[in-house]
Parts: sequence; C-alpha cells; structure tokens
Amino acid sequence: MRLSADGRAANYVSYLGGSFSGPVSLDETITALRIDGHGHLHIAGHTNSRDFPQHRVLQADHNGAFDAFAVRLDHANRQIIYSTTWGGAKNDQAQAVALGPGEAVTIVGESFSGDLPVSNAAQAKLGSTNDAFVAQFCDPWLGSQQPARFRFVRGGAPPAEQEIAVWSGCVQPFETSEVKASEGWLKLTPGATSVPMPLKLAVNPEGLEPGEYKATVFVTVPEAFYRTLEIPVVLEVSDPAVESATASRRKRG
Repeated sequence: MRLSADGRAANYVSYLGGSFSGPVSLDETITALRIDGHGHLHIAGHTNSRDFPQHRVLQADHNGAFDAFAVRLDHANRQIIYSTTWGGAKNDQAQAVALGPGEAVTIVGESFSGDLPVSNAAQAKLGSTNDAFVAQFCDPWLGSQQPARFRFVRGGAPPAEQEIAVWSGCVQPFETSEVKASEGWLKLTPGATSVPMPLKLAVNPEGLEPGEYKATVFVTVPEAFYRTLEIPVVLEVSDPAVESATASRRKRG
C-alpha cells in the first residue's frame, strides 16, 4: 500500500500472495522493500504458498515449507516484471534487499536448507542447522546511447562511422537473438553476440535524394522483460548548392 502525501488516502493497495491457509504461520510476509530509479518496487520476503504468483522465474518450484521470494513490481503499469521463489527443502526467508550496481538486486536472509541453490559460492554448504544466505541476481533492462544524426552532402564522402554502447544494466552477458536495421542504407556491425556490447553504425547514402531519412535499430534480448530495444537513427542528405547557400548566410549573419 502507498499512501498519499497527506496520509489521508491510498494511492494503491494490492494483495501479493497465494492460496495456502496455514494453521499457525503466516502464509506470506514481506520483510523488505526498495524503490529503484524506474519507480519499480523490489520486494523480498517469504511464502508458504505453492501457488505464489511467479513470472520470469529463477526457480520455478516451491521447495520447503517456507521459501524466500523476490518480486519486481511496476505498479504504475500494473505488471510484475519478475517474481521468483528461492529456497531448498526446509525453511528459507529473505529479510532484506539492496539495489545496485545497475539493475542488480541482492537479497539476504536465513536458510535451514542444505540444498539451497548456490552459484559462485564463497561457502557452498550449510554450516549448521541454519545459516545466513546472500544472493545477487540481475534482470536485464535494455538501454543505449542515442547516436548523433548522420549528415551527408551529395557528391562528398560518406559520413563517418559511429559507435554506440548498448547495455543491459548488468555485468553478466545476455545473448541477443537479433540485431537489425529497418532500412537498407543503415549498416550495423555488432561488437558481440550479447549485451552489453558496442555497436557500430554506418550509412550508405548512395542514390538518396535530398531530405531527411529515418531508421530504427532493433536489438532483441529474449531474457529481458522488454525484449526489443529500439534505437532511432536519422540521416540528413543535402545538395552542395544548398550547403553553400547556407554557409554564405551564416557568414553574412
């Protein structure tokens, strides 16, 4: 729930949970929440419901009596970016969440499970009846530098190639399934098959009449919530006479 600035009304109120009805323990508990630069809510806690709402999961199966959960919620658009449980055969509870760097999220909590999923672990095995756990994961959110406009004077040399950075907000790579341009005069040279990556853009204006031409670069990453990033590109083509007249007016001014 989020209250209005004066505290007299609710901007929104939403349930988050499944259908399990336990005799003693609470079914779902939120223990931590952070808001990122996109305005998304990052929520951590634990659940006892096997039908806890999940979307784009890291771990599909509910394992123990309690599993930790992590949820990224875009409430402005009423959509879950991701929701996943995390746990082993016994009780696991997330108790705090931290954001960054980039799109990375770190959750910490308590685990009683000897089979809690681990990766690149500093300590790979449960040391006692229960241990603390820390887990970091990153959900790609695509972005890029916007290229400057290309300008071409007919009869002259083609515009210089430009390089832009395409990123995901994550350190680890995420494979692209497609990198393409909408127009044939725009040529792309990806610097990798995954993001983050450098992307070179070059134009071939041969045969184009004077005017402004627009194209779009599409970069698709299947693992991202918004799978395809669209980067606008503009090519301005002019005649030498027009360029000369424009230069003369500038000098007189």
